[in-house]
Amino acid sequence: MRKLFSFLLVLSLLITCSKEEITSRAYPRVKTNNVVNISATGALLQAEIFFSNVEIVDHGFVWSFYSSPTLETSDKISLGNKASVGFYETLIDRGLAAGKVYYVRAYAKSDNHLVYGNEVKFVSQGSFAPTIEDFTPKSGIWGDTILIKGKYFSENAQNDLVKFGDAIALLVKTSATELKVIVPFELATSKTNITLKVADQVTKSLQDFTLSSPIVEAIIPDVGTVDVEVKLKVKNFRLSTGTVKMGSKSIVLKTKSTDQDLYFDIPAGLNSGLNKFSLDFGGVSTISDLSFNLLTPVISSIDPMMATFEDLISISGENFGQSGLGQKVFFGPHEAPIVAYSSTKIKVTIPYQLEIAKSKIKITFKGYEAVSSIDFSLSPPVITSVNPLKLDFISEVSTDEVIITGENFNPVSGNNQVFLGDQSIGNEVNGTNNELIIPLGVIPIPNNHEEFIKVLVSGQEAISPTKIQSVWSRKKDFPGEYAQAGTLIDEKICLYDLHTPTGIGKLFEYSSNSNSWYSLTETPGFERYSPILFGLQDKLFFGGGSEGATNPYQDFYEYDPNTNEWTQLNDVPFSGHVVGHYSINDIGYAVVNTFENELWQYN
Repeated sequence: MRKLFSFLLVLSLLITCSKEEITSRAYPRVKTNNVVNISATGALLQAEIFFSNVEIVDHGFVWSFYSSPTLETSDKISLGNKASVGFYETLIDRGLAAGKVYYVRAYAKSDNHLVYGNEVKFVSQGSFAPTIEDFTPKSGIWGDTILIKGKYFSENAQNDLVKFGDAIALLVKTSATELKVIVPFELATSKTNITLKVADQVTKSLQDFTLSSPIVEAIIPDVGTVDVEVKLKVKNFRLSTGTVKMGSKSIVLKTKSTDQDLYFDIPAGLNSGLNKFSLDFGGVSTISDLSFNLLTPVISSIDPMMATFEDLISISGENFGQSGLGQKVFFGPHEAPIVAYSSTKIKVTIPYQLEIAKSKIKITFKGYEAVSSIDFSLSPPVITSVNPLKLDFISEVSTDEVIITGENFNPVSGNNQVFLGDQSIGNEVNGTNNELIIPLGVIPIPNNHEEFIKVLVSGQEAISPTKIQSVWSRKKDFPGEYAQAGTLIDEKICLYDLHTPTGIGKLFEYSSNSNSWYSLTETPGFERYSPILFGLQDKLFFGGGSEGATNPYQDFYEYDPNTNEWTQLNDVPFSGHVVGHYSINDIGYAVVNTFENELWQYN
């Protein structure tokens, strides 16, 4: 009896549990049925709303690769409102990849509730491929929104992959027939098709999307010198991958540049005058209608046109630049120190290295230059006085410091060449623009008793107004080998030379007028030491002397320069070394080195 009661109780419970009890709630109830008619073009989804005591405002299906798909994270098909409970179905013909497992849930939505049915899964065999029928606009720039129209798109943005070339676009709105995307900023080609991948199927647009050409809207400033900073206001340009040229020169953009404002300095080597800009991005190039007018330096005047060292020279003109940095001024090849600067005037001092009297003035600035049309001239040097005017010498150099006063000397030691007559004193000269000081021990013994002082500065010469005198002056050296005797005749010096190549003595004559020596004649008899030699009445008398320490000679001769003939006279009445021989009032004298130191007169 107990067993029968227990059996009836269990059976009653089973019967009660097998019937779904529907409680009264204010939201619909939905059941997801199995997926059927699975094929290469899609699958049929089925479901049933088996209870609802509220208005159903929307119903449909969601599906995904992942379990528990939702309206927010998955593909969906919305069938809109439903008037009553009951069965519904729809065909999925888009966004399915063949061989993939999908999870499906039906849903029903009231004003206050969203209810999902149970989850079912199926293995897809594929669906229709997506198709791009059109897109607008056909051109634009990075960040623009493009509307793509077609069929079989996924409503889940995660399943739609849109590319412009290789650059992935951001989706901002999706539906089965329309996509709104942003032109990717990584796009770097001028023309490219749009591709769309849904599931495992890819399609592309029939027409290319075109990046709009870069445009130069303004140049600030549009005229200036090479040192100005320029700003280009541009459109349709990407700083990261775009390039800019000014004329034929590439531009290096500054770090503060943006895609709309490009900052840069004038590139080196740019042609003067009007220069257009070319902008290139991804093969899209454009040449600006606007131009920058590059102004280069121009020299209009130089004041003064003649000056001397340490004078200030004003160079006037245009377009010397704004910054005052990098400008250089040259006199010929030599750079001049700049002491004052503006865009229209530069003041300089004359470079001490200037080696010529006339030179062009040139201004250079960052590769550009202006050259004066006429020459600048150095003021010539002038000597007004020399002190002292008479010099003495020891060991062939002067014992005095010489001061040369005047104008337009070079103040730098070594840049003035000083001469005493034809002899160079060198450039060991100190001084200023108005005074040169020659240190003692520098001036050599001059060739003549009186000589002018000459100063050479940058190729220009100044000569002292009066000659400077020397106590001693060196004349032409005696050309013989061993002078043994000398005398004066007719205001000329005559010397007897011993040790001639022929072994015979020889007479030489010196002319003070020409500072020259002349060979007169060979002497008769033997060559000898310490002979007699004096002049009487335009004739020379020669003889005596000795062969050496012994063996004296007593032969005596007369020489007539007019006939170049020798006449032997009576022998001299003495013998020995002649240590002195003179002529006074046409009377000859000889001093003979004997034990008595004899003095003899010849008349």
